[in-house]
Amino acid sequence: MLSVTKIMEFEAAHRLEGHKGKCKNLHGHSYKLECTVGIADNYHLFEGMVIDFGDLKETMKEMVDKYFDHYNINDWFEGPPTAENMVLWIKSYIQSRLLPRNKLVAIKLWETSSSYAEWREE
Repeated sequence: MLSVTKIMEFEAAHRLEGHKGKCKNLHGHSYKLECTVGIADNYHLFEGMVIDFGDLKETMKEMVDKYFDHYNINDWFEGPPTAENMVLWIKSYIQSRLLPRNKLVAIKLWETSSSYAEWREE
């Protein structure tokens, strides 16, 4: 499968209620989000592109600006806002906004420079 990836960074805060470690306290992260989109096998490239990078960027930016960037994620997120749960939420959001010819292949959310959660199509 042919795919492309767009990367975006944002700042957000959260806390993990009931967690035994430091994450039970309100704290922030400099997140890095990677979204990889492919093209379904039965489609041909439109204008030689899997998806226009600008279109993917706009979809990601809309989501990040509305829900994540400089927000306390606990204010709206249902369930614990772990990196794993955030990845699943982001997957659903992005997938619902793609054209039928496109397929979401992977979401990677870096919570720190050495820790990330990832969903990947199998």
